[in-house]
Amino acid sequence: MEKPLGEPTMANHTRLASDCRLALLMAIAVLFVAACGPAAQIFIRGGRRQLRPELQPAVPATRVLVFAMDGAGYEQFIRAISSGKAKNIMELMGRRKSTEIYEHAYSISNAISVLPTTMPAWVTIFTGQPPAYTGVTGDEFFIREQNRFYAPVPVSVDTHEDTYRVLSNDLLGKLIATPTLYEVVKVRSYVSLNAVYRGADVFTDLDRATYVTIAADVLKSEIPGTKPSDKVVARIDEDATTAVIKNLKQHGLPDLQVVYFPGIDLFTHHTPDPLSSQELYLETVTDYSVGRILDYYRKVGGLDRTYVFFIADHGHTPTLPDGDHALGGEEGADLLPQLLRHEGFRPRPFALNPVPGQQDYQAVVAYQGVVAYIYLADRSLCHEKGKHCWWGRPPRLKEDVMPVVRALYRSGQYGEPIPQLKGKLDLIFAREPAAPGQNTRPFDIFDGKNLRPISIYLASHPRPDLIELDQRMKWLGTGPHGDRAGDIVVLPHFSIKDRINQRYYFGPKYYSEHGSPSIQDSHIPFVLARTTFSGQQLRAIAKPTIDAEPMQLSVVPLIRRLLRPDIAALEAAAR
Repeated sequence: MEKPLGEPTMANHTRLASDCRLALLMAIAVLFVAACGPAAQIFIRGGRRQLRPELQPAVPATRVLVFAMDGAGYEQFIRAISSGKAKNIMELMGRRKSTEIYEHAYSISNAISVLPTTMPAWVTIFTGQPPAYTGVTGDEFFIREQNRFYAPVPVSVDTHEDTYRVLSNDLLGKLIATPTLYEVVKVRSYVSLNAVYRGADVFTDLDRATYVTIAADVLKSEIPGTKPSDKVVARIDEDATTAVIKNLKQHGLPDLQVVYFPGIDLFTHHTPDPLSSQELYLETVTDYSVGRILDYYRKVGGLDRTYVFFIADHGHTPTLPDGDHALGGEEGADLLPQLLRHEGFRPRPFALNPVPGQQDYQAVVAYQGVVAYIYLADRSLCHEKGKHCWWGRPPRLKEDVMPVVRALYRSGQYGEPIPQLKGKLDLIFAREPAAPGQNTRPFDIFDGKNLRPISIYLASHPRPDLIELDQRMKWLGTGPHGDRAGDIVVLPHFSIKDRINQRYYFGPKYYSEHGSPSIQDSHIPFVLARTTFSGQQLRAIAKPTIDAEPMQLSVVPLIRRLLRPDIAALEAAAR
């Protein structure tokens, strides 16, 4: 199979900004940081860590192979398949017969993601539970009872310590409050690169040689007049695939294999024409990597007995990468802290671990790419400067929460007290606060005078551009860990229906962003394929586990159904 890296079309569509260099250097740093501690075995063993003393026995029957595509939007995935260029995925799925039925695949056309963005979505996909129950509510989030800020995907902070911990120390495994897919199905499971791997048998990362190659390429780009190679992002996905195949050769096919492709998201963020560029990436790099793994399964005689599943965490919406639109970028990062200071709060610095003299904060801000979370303390208990707040106690609605809500509304409508926010804020969500561990109330929307239930607000202010807003906000904020989504959620104007110069986001300067309720970054591929089954048969098998309005919460029930002991009877019924 010819590698796609040398194709000139890829070079034409790849421009990696300085933020991309930082992300790649982060990956390199994982190698050296982990090599100094107990987790060094992940990398010393060439990208593989056995998580159990003995692997669970593999049952030589039905298997499931999951391709987890970070940032792949539904339209971009379908266009890539329909173009005729993604030949390996096309060959697997077969000819398209209708919107959802292919010769050998069932592709759900209306699946959407949970809110808001990457980490909550992947945790939901691999637990079957919403963020308010898993406890992972953002790429960044604050756990009140611990008085600790977490940033497994840093947005506002400039350190990647928690990202290191995700790969080397199973940080998310320590935070997820519900069973994972691997703990539920209890079969031999291998996971490549994805941050959710608690309960699996083997976790595979990049080979050490890959880190060295990327390090040389990125460090060379620091020389004036040079830039990272156009191939470097694709190298991550392709060499992760190599690590997967090495592990399969060593241990044999598992019952469940998850292959995560982070390069799609990274590539899309940093290309000036993000949607068409993503299609190109899917047609070349992703299809090539998928094809290599399918070829290996085919070679060892396992493909015909394997369900192949494609899923994504979110899509992408094009944006302008400048300080006026990137409200969480360098020029705009201080806007929400400015507003909090105006309302008498001491905001927490944008740091993973503030220095001792900065521990008296009364408000915490976390950015999610598009939306922002604001956490508030009961400041009556820590009014004096230098006094630490008791974060185990919730703030007061009237005295703490509502002054900030009103200031956000005034700033968005009239530019007071923060002129730079005028015309940029869409909706402000808040609710009666609850103590950590208590079931939180649903978020309401502030209408300029009062907090109103989302369904009632939408009845009088229809927003068809915000998909399943009420339900998705409940999944984010209503549950035993709903307080981790903050006391206030700020949604700026951000919709594919808006002109690109009217889209704003709380993140660094990118050519695309995600994490809003808008359709473009909410609509995801959700595809089940098998070479020996028809699309109609696959639909009959999948339908009982999927709601009329499919969400990522359906993934675990579907995989459990595919792996259950009486699957032979289920398959016979489908025939």
